[in-house]
Amino acid sequence: MTLNFVLLTKAYDLYDFKYWYEYHTKRFPNSVVWVFDNDSLVDISGLVPRDRYFRISGFPAQKTLYADIMNGKYGRLFEEWDPVCFIDDDEFIYLRDPNSDGHDIDLLKVIQKGFEKYDTLCLPHINMSQKELPADRDTSKGMPS
Repeated sequence: MTLNFVLLTKAYDLYDFKYWYEYHTKRFPNSVVWVFDNDSLVDISGLVPRDRYFRISGFPAQKTLYADIMNGKYGRLFEEWDPVCFIDDDEFIYLRDPNSDGHDIDLLKVIQKGFEKYDTLCLPHINMSQKELPADRDTSKGMPS
């Protein structure tokens, strides 16, 4: 079982992307990061192994893109039962057991244990934003089911 991260990015800063990519590949060394580059303003292709990089143009409907990825439009990226985590380049997976002596939690083991009981897992996360929201950002709607 391989942990897969799927990143849809429109990178604006080379350093920011490099930091995000290196963090996740070092923190989860046996995982695979699939980068879907949506017309980034900087060239990130050299920072990602070629078999994990896809360049897409135009503004994709995120849910449609994710469905296309899962249904094989970009080839068979995952094996059956591989966990897949869709993530943005401003989100970081960080797990630490508050009851341990500073040891990190093995995310893949947590997922595998969860799959012993459940078919689908949702990892809790915290959404953070800037203090002042742009006037055109609508925060009154919840996420659709």
